[in-house]
Amino acid sequence: MSCKLAPLVLLVLTLPAAFAAAPRIEARAAGGEGPRAVRQDDGSLSVVYGDREESLDLPARSAVAAIAAVGEGWWAAGTVRDGAGTELWLARTGEGSRGVAAPGDRNGAQRTNPVLLARASGLSGVAWLEGDAHDRFAVRFAHWNGDTFAAPATIAPPGPGSQLALAGVVLADGKMLLVWAGYDGSDDEIWTAVGDGDGWSPPARVGGDNAVPDITPAIVATADGAFVVWSRFDGSEYRLALARWDGAGFGSARWLAEPGSLFPSFERPGGALGVLYRDARSDAWALGELDPEGRLRRTARVAAPNDERPAVALGKDNVIWKFGGRELSTDWE
Repeated sequence: MSCKLAPLVLLVLTLPAAFAAAPRIEARAAGGEGPRAVRQDDGSLSVVYGDREESLDLPARSAVAAIAAVGEGWWAAGTVRDGAGTELWLARTGEGSRGVAAPGDRNGAQRTNPVLLARASGLSGVAWLEGDAHDRFAVRFAHWNGDTFAAPATIAPPGPGSQLALAGVVLADGKMLLVWAGYDGSDDEIWTAVGDGDGWSPPARVGGDNAVPDITPAIVATADGAFVVWSRFDGSEYRLALARWDGAGFGSARWLAEPGSLFPSFERPGGALGVLYRDARSDAWALGELDPEGRLRRTARVAAPNDERPAVALGKDNVIWKFGGRELSTDWE
């Protein structure tokens, strides 16, 4: 059977209530880099970028999904409800804040889970999920030509079940890498496709085929490739697994964290690379610091409800957890 997933601010899951995904209090660029954006109650997006703060008005019935630093400004992406379902919503700043028309050729009632494929030098394009139902989504992409979005390409057509939890990055060599969870007819797998200026590779599994669910991938670019982390069922519980992209493909998957580890995201507090996740066994949030090989150096935890995902920062010898206006500090284990 297909594991039912749905997009969250950056990742949203629909699992039993005890494991409900926590909404982000901040939308951040992929890997925790770049500006921070906070959704305001007055219908605007307040963006803190270095020593600057800018605001952007949001359309009614909209939801912010992603933000990326580009040049002297930033891009924001999300969705807005319309008569047919949901449409993509995009905006940029840097030369004056303005909305940007969504890619054309819409062929599904729902467009959701937009992913900004960008780095400081520019926006390569936007990827998203599109279809008439959550179990009939295709993975699509539109290239940004500097003024408008080109006609969309379909990277993965609708499969035998759900295709959800889309994430992606631009690699150091300029190629684009997408990952998502998709049902293959037996169970959910993590899928990937790599794109360049000429098109996209056929979707391929990350970590090989298996007979257990793999869900909620997160991805981060590194100097020599990328890491992907996700939750894989180990026969008893979900736990984090990791695979490394070496420029040609993904290596074998290996366990990264303890059983009961869920909802991963990559973060870069203080420039260090870490994975933030929910530790269901201890009812806590955990931050694991990674070494260059993608192994855990050390971990810190804070006991807190799962319905508010924290932002994280590093102190001298501790981790500072930010829950809205509330801050907590814990030591490394």
